[in-house]
Amino acid sequence: MSTNNDSPKPGHDNWEEFKRLTSHASAKDKSKKFRSAAEAELEKELAGEKDGRREDRFMFVIALVVIFDVWAMQDVDTWTLPVVVGIVELFALLIFARRMGVEEIHFWLNQLLPRIKIGAKPEEPEQKQAPLPKEQQSTENKNQGQ
Repeated sequence: MSTNNDSPKPGHDNWEEFKRLTSHASAKDKSKKFRSAAEAELEKELAGEKDGRREDRFMFVIALVVIFDVWAMQDVDTWTLPVVVGIVELFALLIFARRMGVEEIHFWLNQLLPRIKIGAKPEEPEQKQAPLPKEQQSTENKNQGQ
């Protein structure tokens, strides 16, 4: 037994202390839930901000390319050089847009690329041939063997 007056007596119920500790623990749980929800919301905002900055950078690069093209090709006498340079720049900008994560470009490329078939012949439906009679099969096999 303890000689201190403050110490609980044997068999004394520490209900008040237990209540205080459990309420403090539940407050911590609530604050952790609130904190995780706030962190998730901030992560979404940050992702949106990053996406917006990437799109702004992409638009800035497009503006620079247009200004450079106007300056560099102001004295060109033929129309083929600007067309060829424009096509090359278009492909380069499409690749750059995909790397920058511009979603509109992703959508249009995903719609356009499956429809483009360069150098492919139009597909013709295969016509099934009727099976050859055994007599013709044997003559064709003989001809292939020679």
